Amino acid sequence: MLPSLPSKTIPFIGIDSNGIQKRARELVALLTSLSRRPDIRQSQTFRTFLDYDSQTGLSTSPHELIRGRTTTDPRYGVVGISTIGDVMVSVHADTTALSRLGKVWSIIEPDQLGQFSLWRIARGTAVTQPSDKSDEANISSDVLRLGEQVFTRVLPELANSSALSLTTNIFVMGMGNGVLVVYDIESPLAPKYSIRAHGTSPVVAVGISENTIVSIGLDGALRLSSATTGLLVSGGKLSKRLESGEVFTCMHIHQETQRVFIGTNKGRVFIYDIATGTPQFLHTLSMVSYPVHSITTSSNNELFVAFDAMVSVFEIPSTKGTEREGGMKRVQNFQVSKSGLQVHACLAIPKSTLTAFGLSDGSVVICNKTLPIYSRYFSEERINVLHYSQPDGVLWVGTDDGRISECIIPSSVVEDSEYVADCALEESSTVSTVSPMDPQPLRSTDRVPEVLSEAPLLVSQSSTSAVKSSALAEDSDDEDWKRGIFST
Repeated sequence: MLPSLPSKTIPFIGIDSNGIQKRARELVALLTSLSRRPDIRQSQTFRTFLDYDSQTGLSTSPHELIRGRTTTDPRYGVVGISTIGDVMVSVHADTTALSRLGKVWSIIEPDQLGQFSLWRIARGTAVTQPSDKSDEANISSDVLRLGEQVFTRVLPELANSSALSLTTNIFVMGMGNGVLVVYDIESPLAPKYSIRAHGTSPVVAVGISENTIVSIGLDGALRLSSATTGLLVSGGKLSKRLESGEVFTCMHIHQETQRVFIGTNKGRVFIYDIATGTPQFLHTLSMVSYPVHSITTSSNNELFVAFDAMVSVFEIPSTKGTEREGGMKRVQNFQVSKSGLQVHACLAIPKSTLTAFGLSDGSVVICNKTLPIYSRYFSEERINVLHYSQPDGVLWVGTDDGRISECIIPSSVVEDSEYVADCALEESSTVSTVSPMDPQPLRSTDRVPEVLSEAPLLVSQSSTSAVKSSALAEDSDDEDWKRGIFST
């Protein structure tokens, strides 16, 4: 998404004045484009390299996502996080290759393919940062633990998804054997009831809409079950709509309009209306051919569909049946990861213009509309789950290495509001027309600010520096992944 680096000169061969001027202009265009990106502009390394503060007068303090309390269980990956009051419900599942062996180990001992836990969230606890850069620091005394584990249960089957109802206090897990297991949070010693909704096919995703449990499975079925009686209500297989080899990958329920959005591995999103108690097909959205990894909806009725390193934004019609007439309007596409990292989780922060994205390298990127403004590296494994606790405004991050971390978003959303607004207009005019298959680079003829009247040279550093995050925001605790910012 940036102009290419100027070509290097050949040793012992001189370069004429035109070549020098051309190289200087290309360097200025590159650094100018870098400075227009909020995530890079907030990097203290970048600002020091250009002496940015003194030349522009726009002195700002770097922003970062604050890593708060954490807990970890390296045996299982996190597949579900929910909060209700001062209690967190977490679901872990065995994501290793051994989990595919199924019942082989039951000859010696019972299978332990996951766990379901309740945690007490302590309030009013100060947040500290780890003094050590090692992974062990994240679970040491330098970082506050999540809280007391008040209940835990080992699961003999894989849990692929979970959902919690804040009105009825029921908790649902979609299992690998096709069963929906429902617990009452106030008495989790035994399941309240079980629903065999998908035969023996694994449940892909589960959600709760009012008193209805919505689930999808690898059998290609969409099922609606009663949250009060535990009985199947309606639904069926979508065999006629699925292409050969197409399976469901994720699901999201838009509570306001009672619409269900189902993503597939062929880059399609099926839209169903469940307001009448029976799924009614409305429309299909296409994301080229990339698998859809995650779907979320914002408070202002926008749909975010994450696939590969891209996100498509659609307007959700407020009136029922509009999708049948002209389809949902695609507002724009934008690329979250500039280094090709995949987006595996996305979540729109309620009552704001912020959206959180979890990437395959274990980093979280916070975007204000389509502009990345914060980033933080949380884990060496991909991020599976993002959950926002609305009462206290905390973003919880669940990763594939079993870690649950508290992510505190700074109260100041943007720096240099006029400058960022100007960048947003330029980005939207360029990125909104970008095809997911053919990202369009920024123009090298863009205007050059006065601060770069003399073209500085790029600094080449060691190629062994590993860039672990797609966004290069300042992070004093993770110096090791920032070193390659100007590497050629």
